[in-house]
Amino acid sequence: MVMDLLILGGIAVAGLILGSFLNVLIYRRQNLIIVLSTSILLVLMWRFYGCQVEFFSVVFLFSLLITAAVIDYEQYIIPNSVILVGLIGAGIIQVFLFQGHQMVNAGLGALSAAGFLFLLRVISRGGVGAGDIKLALVIGLFLGWPVGLFSMFLACLIAGVIGIGLLLSGKKTRKDIIPFGPFLAISAMLSYFKGEEWLSWYLAWLGI
Repeated sequence: MVMDLLILGGIAVAGLILGSFLNVLIYRRQNLIIVLSTSILLVLMWRFYGCQVEFFSVVFLFSLLITAAVIDYEQYIIPNSVILVGLIGAGIIQVFLFQGHQMVNAGLGALSAAGFLFLLRVISRGGVGAGDIKLALVIGLFLGWPVGLFSMFLACLIAGVIGIGLLLSGKKTRKDIIPFGPFLAISAMLSYFKGEEWLSWYLAWLGI
């Protein structure tokens, strides 16, 4: 029991260090939300996975998503540094952790996710930001096909529901900008754990 608490305490401290490192590397300044949420993330994922290969993958992805979501919420932009770190991390994880077995699936996930948002950008005449498309590329690399594409549909659904709620409550108007990055982050996290299950249910409901 004591040993478990010590391990969790060490994981929490490691999360604080990782969050601070992400702030300096990507955000260029410290943000308490990113630091604390990264620490909480590490503790939760350690409890869920333990010392398994997937622990490192999910912690990296979720830390990146938290950082991207916070920056986009505050500054309405997803920096290229976030995307670059994500692409490098995805490559390392594929090669060293998964031995590249999922590369084709990851590539299809990335192209379908980014392609879907690019299509929305064209249809909406710039309503979807270039940073969102780049982040979708990273998300697709981790979630693969077809969960990466499903995650984009889920992000649009969540954004639509919350957007309508903000408009009806008067907190936002049609002219206000609502950052899409946080919705991409939320949908990717949900899809990481439940994407395949929800997609199977939806396809079954459609009779496919």
